[in-house]
Amino acid sequence: MIIRKVELSNFGIYGGDETFDLTPVPLNGLGRPVILFSGKNGVGKTTIVEAIRLCLYGPLSLGNRVSRMAYERYLAERIHRPSNLAQRPTSAKVGLVLNHVSMGQRQTYHIERRWRLVQDRVKEEVDIWIGEDRQKPVDFGDAAQKESFLRELIPLQAANVLFLDGERLQLLAEDGTVSSLLTDTVETLFGLNLVKQLQRDLDVYLSRRSDNNSKTSPQARLQELDRRIANLESNRSDLRIEQQANRRAIANIKRAIVNQEQRIAGEGKWFAERLDTLKMTRQRLEVEIEMRRRQAQELSNGLMPFAIAPEMCQRVAKRLRLEEEYERAIVSQQVFENQLELLRAEITLPQFWDEVGVAMDGSAKQKVLSRVEAILRQAVLSSDIDPKEVILRVSDQDRQTLLAWIGQALTEVPQQFCQIVNRLNTLETELRRIGKELELIPADETLKPLVETLHQYTQELGRLQQIDQDLTKQIRRVEHELEQTYYELRRVRQQIAEQEY
Repeated sequence: MIIRKVELSNFGIYGGDETFDLTPVPLNGLGRPVILFSGKNGVGKTTIVEAIRLCLYGPLSLGNRVSRMAYERYLAERIHRPSNLAQRPTSAKVGLVLNHVSMGQRQTYHIERRWRLVQDRVKEEVDIWIGEDRQKPVDFGDAAQKESFLRELIPLQAANVLFLDGERLQLLAEDGTVSSLLTDTVETLFGLNLVKQLQRDLDVYLSRRSDNNSKTSPQARLQELDRRIANLESNRSDLRIEQQANRRAIANIKRAIVNQEQRIAGEGKWFAERLDTLKMTRQRLEVEIEMRRRQAQELSNGLMPFAIAPEMCQRVAKRLRLEEEYERAIVSQQVFENQLELLRAEITLPQFWDEVGVAMDGSAKQKVLSRVEAILRQAVLSSDIDPKEVILRVSDQDRQTLLAWIGQALTEVPQQFCQIVNRLNTLETELRRIGKELELIPADETLKPLVETLHQYTQELGRLQQIDQDLTKQIRRVEHELEQTYYELRRVRQQIAEQEY
């Protein structure tokens, strides 16, 4: 599908009729396949994307569970509001002209969704024509079939991937948000979010179906966990939104610092040279500090927590080696018993004694066999470990991996962590020194207010960065609680399933 035109009439910021021709125009015989919208914030770029979604999906453009009243309220609010309220229009329209290929045939459709206010209610109409100039109206029978046809042009699940404005692309480019946004987008694209919603609906069904009204019943616990998960996910979403806004503020203050430093640099040569040197040193220190912090964070997320408890690690390693010895003894015993059975069978054969050339009765043969067995048992590994004491029961490959990790946690990791922390302390001390030098650089009457403003910007940047760190910690704490709650939810579901069967 290719959108060729977007038509707006009294929609959002656009008053009157506006038409955007999206057909690329060749230049000097060369094709130009991209149409780019650019402009400052608030000029209507996002409104165009919003209009396309509204025209194609109607109420579903707002979400899967939006009431009709909420949808009508949205349509009423999107009617253009001019500065002169006495001339405010009572109707609006969004339209699309697009090319669509189905079953190998290309067709041009003209789609128009319009609405008007009628006594505090919204009257909405949708029309679809074949041909750009509305040559032939398409008769679908009822409005539901029209909406179904429009949703089939581009699946709703793909809308979040295809219709992106600059603000959403900026969110994807910011650290810490790309993972969650892409996860939500991919889950919506493939319908995985429906699986989560189905699981929640099943939980509600099981809770209502149960005859046990006790607050301690699994069904009551299931409802409680579902509510807790919903609250935690809502809390995490709010924290992420707050963090995104805070990071945009950080980006703005950094740009303000750069602009202020450029103004200061233009006021005096000596000060500019000194400022540039200190600025480059500070930038180098900040980059290395960030790198060292990430290294420390990676170690903390890996084996470093185990290095804090070396005695526990040593006991675990001792237990792993003890169980390795036990398993080797068991295997040796099994091999010995198999070989002993073969030996018993061989000695009891008459041919064996004929080849040896010794004549013995049955009692003597049994004594020889018993003596040989006793000698062999002394040479076979045995284990004094009680089988009940074997608690880990891991494979040999996992055991070797765990022993290697424990070895690193007891030797290499603490050394690496100490080196990183020592280097980080040195860098932060140097960064504080650079900061003090920047504050103590003499400034004349022209530079003084500029330097004071720069100092205020720097303090504000530090405050915002501290807020970002606090929000990151809060998000991690909420995600940890979510993980624990999901684990408990799976356990309760298993308990309910066992009761059902």
